[in-house]
Amino acid sequence: MRAVSKPDASRLQVFFDTFPLLPTPPSLWKEATLLGQACVAAGSFSPSIDLLIAQVSLYHGAELTTFDEHFQRIAEVSRLKLNLLVRAG
Repeated sequence: MRAVSKPDASRLQVFFDTFPLLPTPPSLWKEATLLGQACVAAGSFSPSIDLLIAQVSLYHGAELTTFDEHFQRIAEVSRLKLNLLVRAG
């Protein structure tokens, strides 16, 4: 775990262990590249890891919940189901 204390990392690991892991077929890497090209064509740039996360979500038909606004731009050029959270305060 990055940017958390050891006690917090242990608690978070227990929490993360409850999350299902979605398979990532090798074809998703190329599809994420194509998704990135669609973003660029629409005038936006998204980090590669965000494109891969979005493509995994698209492949599985899963809704993506995040604070990261990059995903909103990806959703505009794809059928990504997005639940964009807003930080309080």
